[in-house]
Amino acid sequence: MKRGLDFDVAESVTYRNSGSNVVLNDMELAVYSKLQRNPQISLLSIADRLDKTYETVKSKYQALITKGILLKAVPVISNDLLGYENTLCLYNLAPNLERIGQLLAFCEKHPNIVRYSRTLGHVNLIINIHSQNGRQLNEIKSIINKRFSDIIISCDLVQMVDL
Repeated sequence: MKRGLDFDVAESVTYRNSGSNVVLNDMELAVYSKLQRNPQISLLSIADRLDKTYETVKSKYQALITKGILLKAVPVISNDLLGYENTLCLYNLAPNLERIGQLLAFCEKHPNIVRYSRTLGHVNLIINIHSQNGRQLNEIKSIINKRFSDIIISCDLVQMVDL
């Protein structure tokens, strides 16, 4: 039986995926829950919040990687210190797999595009651009808009702010 954030009682949670079970013990679940709420939280912060040692949390983190639950680590980067603005471009694209593939290949090679992800819904591509200023952002966006105008239905910008 679990009480609040107290994970001292031995429990496990089973998740199903493609025919196989993944079982998380109480500490793995606690670490997973902290990472799910804040993917950029440090292992040291998790250890402090769970009142566990860093080594304990690190071993449970490694277990989550081994079980295939955690796929990659996400670093915490101060864009302000680096002199970059962090912008998300939310694209609604026409369904043309060949042209979308070309756009994704462009994203892969462009040094200012740090992340991109296909999504479902009205917005079906999110591109994360780091630019030094609004002019550079507009240049990058203009290149994308000109090269892929045949598939771009709309684009909205979201300026990310570090809190």
